[in-house]
Amino acid sequence: GQFYEEYINPDIFPNSGFNSINNGTTGLIRPVALGNTEALGPEPSAAGTLSAALHRGKLRCAIRIDNRAGFATYDNESMAYRGIDVDFCRAVAAGIFGSDSNIEWVVASDNEDAFQLLHDKDVDLVSGMMVNLERDVQEPSTGAGFSFTDPYFFNNSAMDDYPAVSDEVDLNLCLVTRQDDIQWSKYVYWIVQATFYAEENRISFDTMNDMPEVNLFGRSLARMFRDAILAVGNYGDIYEKNLEPLIPR
Repeated sequence: GQFYEEYINPDIFPNSGFNSINNGTTGLIRPVALGNTEALGPEPSAAGTLSAALHRGKLRCAIRIDNRAGFATYDNESMAYRGIDVDFCRAVAAGIFGSDSNIEWVVASDNEDAFQLLHDKDVDLVSGMMVNLERDVQEPSTGAGFSFTDPYFFNNSAMDDYPAVSDEVDLNLCLVTRQDDIQWSKYVYWIVQATFYAEENRISFDTMNDMPEVNLFGRSLARMFRDAILAVGNYGDIYEKNLEPLIPR
């Protein structure tokens, strides 16, 4: 706020709210600009996680399911996992395989178990984890840093009590990858962004072909955005399906 007031002429660029700090009272999520998505980038690295998942034929996704209704639970009737964390794993898988069924689900007992599974390369990513500085640089249970997407959920009720809130309470939720595979981390990051972009541009299941093709991860993954949206819809679709009855947006 001090920087903005000192350096930006409010008569030319009035502070409309988009340049304000999110203090937890807003659910505002906005996508990052995509740039030229048709520029040709390298195919999945032979030693990378993308290639390993393609060779395996499945994405290995870790989730936590204890007392997490709306986020990640197991439905005994349908014998399937459900929740917003689950749907973001499904989006990642659909972008790779063109189908959201190519997933090996791994249930983590708690945060430490989830980070250990990821650190030991027993899973490709973890869904539903909070980002903070410590975990980004040196997560305490593994001693390693991790890469996080932008949050897809902000816990407004917990942020009202920050910083008094317990470390066990998630202030936000992201997808997490290891920091040793930049291509994979970028891929996962942009799948999350794609759901934000789709909602902002009113693109959903039936209009998923309005999503741009993406050649930046090689031509083989050109449909990554389209297939992700076909599988789970845009961010609004995902939220309404999983959380709207519990935590109105």
